[in-house]
Amino acid sequence: MNLKYGSKKVLEYSIAITIVSIILEKIRFNRDPTYRIFFRFIHYIFLVIFVGYVFLFDKRYDFGYFIGIFVMNLSWEINENRCILSDLETLNPKDKSNTYHPYFEVFVGKHTDILVMLQLLLILYNIYIIYSRNNNPYIKICSIVFATL
Repeated sequence: MNLKYGSKKVLEYSIAITIVSIILEKIRFNRDPTYRIFFRFIHYIFLVIFVGYVFLFDKRYDFGYFIGIFVMNLSWEINENRCILSDLETLNPKDKSNTYHPYFEVFVGKHTDILVMLQLLLILYNIYIIYSRNNNPYIKICSIVFATL
């Protein structure tokens, strides 16, 4: 799929997930997530791209996907194994040291590890599909390198 169609779908899915998360946060925790909405929306954009990439974009953009994965991993390393967006989204500074992920919290509570593992599996699936659909040796090497990270 082309960049325009894929980007449109990413925005549609991110908006829908953000709306559902706002509703669930109000119902489950009786919190007004006004401060978090922007950062949560950005988080969902990246999430949809990283887990649904092969369903939304064609192979012309595969190298860009690897750049995104590299930047994400680098940001985690720089930020002491925490997501910068999660830190920005967390209202309570004491919660920044916790291991749960606030953008998943509204769906499953503080036990977000299962959704993070599902996210990792989908990223690995994307890398496998990218490896399979490309003849470019650089893309194949990047696939192997990122799959091992």
